[in-house]
Amino acid sequence: MARPFGTIEKMTGSNRYRARYRHHDYPGKRFNAPMTFRTKGEARAYLATVEADIARGVWKHPDQVAADAEAARVAATIESVTVADWAQRWLDAHRREWAPGTLRTRKPIIRNHILPALGSVRLVDLRPRDVDRWYDDLPSDGVRAPAYRALKAMLNAAVESEDTALVENPARVRGGGIQRPARGERRLLTGEEIDAIADAIRPELRALIVLLADAGLRINEALALRRRDVQLGDLGGEVTVAHSLTRGEAGGLE
Repeated sequence: MARPFGTIEKMTGSNRYRARYRHHDYPGKRFNAPMTFRTKGEARAYLATVEADIARGVWKHPDQVAADAEAARVAATIESVTVADWAQRWLDAHRREWAPGTLRTRKPIIRNHILPALGSVRLVDLRPRDVDRWYDDLPSDGVRAPAYRALKAMLNAAVESEDTALVENPARVRGGGIQRPARGERRLLTGEEIDAIADAIRPELRALIVLLADAGLRINEALALRRRDVQLGDLGGEVTVAHSLTRGEAGGLE
């Protein structure tokens, strides 16, 4: 009579059963079933399945089974990353690298123009047609270019990262990141109008008004000037733009 495959034992202090078995490739070693059983019948059914797997050559060592399960878990985890998940990781990763102004600009773009439409989509499910539709639905040319640049950069980082399963960037809108010039005629102030504005504002700001009008500085560049940045002479002056103010995440100027 053939010897039964494996053994079944009732666990001490419990009504459950434990199944054990041996494999001819591992003499002297007993393998425990990865779970316990309510009845002997369930334990016998498990052992019968293991015996059949060994006979067919498809049995796997429990360590390999555990490794495969962990690999499957990791794969499922990285495949589950959504656009919103990755956007937050991307912002956090660059928080110290970007200038405060860059971070301050990109956060509302992502929050207001990317996440509402694409945030819940898994990265691995995002297709070029989804990006095309999102791009076409953006409210204006002034929004499309910076929003598209942010999305494309974010997805490029996802492709390069081992923390996502994205293998190809689906952001492929031709010219999507190009800022198109605003239409309409630009009107410049006359000298008399500049003087009128300067006269209407506090006297200590007159130099600032004239400088902004004549030198073409941005307001935050002008406000960051120090005495040593301005050199005056008999025939005119020279301004060195070495700094600019920007608003930090907390709202203050830096």
